[in-house]
Amino acid sequence: MLRNAVSRYLEEGGFPDVQGENLRIRNKLLQEYVNAVVLRDVIERHEISNVQALRYTLDYVIHNYARKVSSRAISGALKAMGKPDNREYISDYLRYFVDAYLIYPVSIRTDSVAVRRTNPDKYYMVDTGLVRAMTPKNDAEKGWLLENLVFMQLRRGNNKIEYYVNKKGGEVDFLVTDLDTKARRLIQVAWNMEKEETKNRELVAIRLAKDEIKVKDCSIVTWDTDGVLEDGVKIPVWKFCLDNNA
Repeated sequence: MLRNAVSRYLEEGGFPDVQGENLRIRNKLLQEYVNAVVLRDVIERHEISNVQALRYTLDYVIHNYARKVSSRAISGALKAMGKPDNREYISDYLRYFVDAYLIYPVSIRTDSVAVRRTNPDKYYMVDTGLVRAMTPKNDAEKGWLLENLVFMQLRRGNNKIEYYVNKKGGEVDFLVTDLDTKARRLIQVAWNMEKEETKNRELVAIRLAKDEIKVKDCSIVTWDTDGVLEDGVKIPVWKFCLDNNA
């Protein structure tokens, strides 16, 4: 039952108005919501003149959510299409979408300005239903949807959320610091651990991070795999949501 509820949430999201609606109506309502945010909260408030570049910036983030997004990459894509590509404006656009609570940035954990400059923020959507409404359905995206869900669940608590890259370049999705207790934990997200390549990649990344920053609490959140590993606990996402229902 809980697994079915989480599966439905991944598809429909959490906006009350779309619950129980068919796919066509649900997508229409969510697309209208995005357009309303863009028009009311961003274009009008900030008096945007290059609306095309603004909309492309949002479209780029939606198609690359839960991944690193840089103003340079967006600028390069606009330039390739022969469109205006002012990077300073694109950075502003990203900030405007954050201010409108449409997307959320997650920065790399580092004290180095140089490292931060070469590792842009990752962005997460306010709702998984918006992703489904704004992009073609693709089963390859399930892992990103799951990661977005985990992020939004972590936001419910009083947490500082960062991502971590170990010294060998392996990435851990979330380094979470409880701002009340200062306790830290590492969380990796993977749809499943069936492929040996996936299992090794996720385990090596979290193992190295664990040793480098001395974090004992490590978890790998999956769709439905439960069990205990040497370097982390595998937690099905429904159980993770119950345990992190702040």
